[in-house]
Amino acid sequence: MNTISRWAATAVRHALAVRRIVYVAGARQCGKSTLLELLDLPGAELRTLDDTAIRQAAESAPNEFVTRTGSGPLLIDEVQKAPDLFSAMKMKVDKDRREIDFILSDAGGRLLGVEVKAGSAVRSDDFRHLDWFRGKFAPDMPAIVLYTGDKILPFGRKRYAVPIAALFGC
Repeated sequence: MNTISRWAATAVRHALAVRRIVYVAGARQCGKSTLLELLDLPGAELRTLDDTAIRQAAESAPNEFVTRTGSGPLLIDEVQKAPDLFSAMKMKVDKDRREIDFILSDAGGRLLGVEVKAGSAVRSDDFRHLDWFRGKFAPDMPAIVLYTGDKILPFGRKRYAVPIAALFGC
C-alpha cells in the first residue's frame, strides 16, 4: 500500500469513528473502490452496485439494503447508481443514533476516544458509545469521559472519567 492510500485509509477510518455516514469521492479510476477494499475494518461488509443483482436489490428495497448483516460498517461502492439509498441511509442513522465526540490518534496510529460531558457526575453508561466503538474497531483503545468533577475516576479496563480542569493543570 503506498503512502497516499495509507493516508486516505487512515482518514476514512477516523471519519467512520465519529460520523455515521462517510462519503468517499474522487475522479474516475483514482482508487476509491480499492481504498474501500483495503480498509480492512473488522466485520465490514462491502457491497458494490457495479454488480447488477446487488444494484437491483438496492433499488427494489433500499431500507432493507442499508441494514447491515455483519457487526461492522456497511461499505457501498458506486452508491450513486441507486439514489434512493441516500434517503434510506438518512432514515437509518436518524433512528440509530451513536455519537462520539473525539477519536484522537498519534503518528503511530494509537487511538484515544473522548466524550465530553457537561456534568459533575459520571456513570458507566456515559462510556456506552466509546464501548461500542472499542468493541467494533479498537478493543485496546483507552476511553475518557471529560467532566466537571474534580477527581480522576477509573471505570474498568482503560476507561477513565477525567476532570476538564486537569487538561489545564488546575
